[in-house]
Amino acid sequence: MTKAPRKPAGSRAATGTTDGSVQHELPFDTDPPPGPQRSEMTPPKKTRKAGPRTGVQPRKAPKKADAAPKVRQRTASRSKAAAKEPTGFGAWLWLLVIGQLLVTARMIDTLMKMANVVGTEVWKEHPILVSADLALYGAAFLLQLAVLAAMALRKAQFVPLFITAVVVYFLIGRLESVLAIAFLGMDPGRLLTRAVLVPMAAELGVGLLWSAYVLRSRRVKNTFVR
Repeated sequence: MTKAPRKPAGSRAATGTTDGSVQHELPFDTDPPPGPQRSEMTPPKKTRKAGPRTGVQPRKAPKKADAAPKVRQRTASRSKAAAKEPTGFGAWLWLLVIGQLLVTARMIDTLMKMANVVGTEVWKEHPILVSADLALYGAAFLLQLAVLAAMALRKAQFVPLFITAVVVYFLIGRLESVLAIAFLGMDPGRLLTRAVLVPMAAELGVGLLWSAYVLRSRRVKNTFVR
C-alpha cells in the first residue's frame, strides 16, 4: 500500500465537483490561520501625587508679623485722634498763664518789701519772724520759678508742680497768721473775722477751680507732654 504524496506548501489543491471536473484551490482561498488577537490597549494608570490627606488641615504657623501692622494702625489712629483735639496755649489756658505771671510779680514785690525790713526796728525786735517770712516766701518763689519753667517748656511735670504750688501758697498764708500770733501776740479771734475768712475762702476756691482745670482739660493734657 503506497502512501499518497504530500502536497507541497504553496501548491494548488484540487477539489472535486459534481460534474467530475476538478477545481483547484488557490492558496489564498483558504482562511488565514487564526493569529493572536490584539488586546485592547488599556490606558496607563494614573499615579496619585502625594499630598495632604483629605480632612486633615496642615498646621498654620503663628503669625508673629501680623502684630506689628496692628500696633502701627492703633498708633496712627491715636495720633489722628490727638491731632483733632485742642493743643497749645489758647482759650482758658491763656488765663492760667496770665495768672501765673501775676503771682510771680506779687511774690517779687513781697520779697522786696521784706528785704527792706532788714535792719529796721522791726528786724531788731522780731528777727526770727522776719527771717521766717523771708524763708517761706523765698521757697515759694523758687517753686513758682519751677512752675513757670515747666509751663514755658511744656513739660509734663507742669500739672503736679502747679497743684503743689497751690497747696503750698495756701499753707504759707495760714503759717503767717500762726507766726503773727506767736511772735506779735495777735488775738487768735481775729483769724475768724470776715476780713480774714473771705479772702481765705476766695483763695481756696480759685486754687481748687484751677487745679480741677489742669487735671481735666484735654488742652492741658495735649500741650504739656514733653
